[in-house]
Amino acid sequence: MKDIISHYDRECALLEGRVLEMKKRHSLLKKKQRKDKRHLSNLESAAHILRNVAEATQKQLTVHLSSVVTHCVRDVFGPQYEFNAVLSTKRGKTEIDFILSKEGNPSSDITLSYSGGATDVCSFALRVSCLLLTNYRRVLILDESFKHLAPVFHPLVAKMLNSLHSKLHIQFIVISHSESLRDHLEGEIIEL
Repeated sequence: MKDIISHYDRECALLEGRVLEMKKRHSLLKKKQRKDKRHLSNLESAAHILRNVAEATQKQLTVHLSSVVTHCVRDVFGPQYEFNAVLSTKRGKTEIDFILSKEGNPSSDITLSYSGGATDVCSFALRVSCLLLTNYRRVLILDESFKHLAPVFHPLVAKMLNSLHSKLHIQFIVISHSESLRDHLEGEIIEL
């Protein structure tokens, strides 16, 4: 009987040791859980801040793009045109749509709704917008950039290029077969 009691005493002592060990482990896990919750909360706060900064930056970018492209399109085609860069979230990613409006009538497919000349001017203006966002030397090489533009608009394109050069200090290297465009450009012209 003493053997049975001593056996149970040993078993109870072992179980009490395990219980103490489990309580210590539980206490450590609780501390770790609190620490992890604080860490998670900090990460969520940081993610929220990053989302807000990204949204603000994207909004500034769309305003910048819209402003520069609208300015260029209006210089060539007139004040009835407006360009808008519109952000949307699709499939969990931010996408940008370009919308060109004439007299308030928007078209989300510039290439189908307008002439190749309008597409050329928008494409050129987007390149200028991107150049203005960098710290690089402001040089833009234009290789037949206005090839789809009707010759009647060449004087207006030349005026726009000259204006951008003088206001924004962008150097343009224009490669073109169009004599009417070359005739209206200012600066050094090299014919090959």
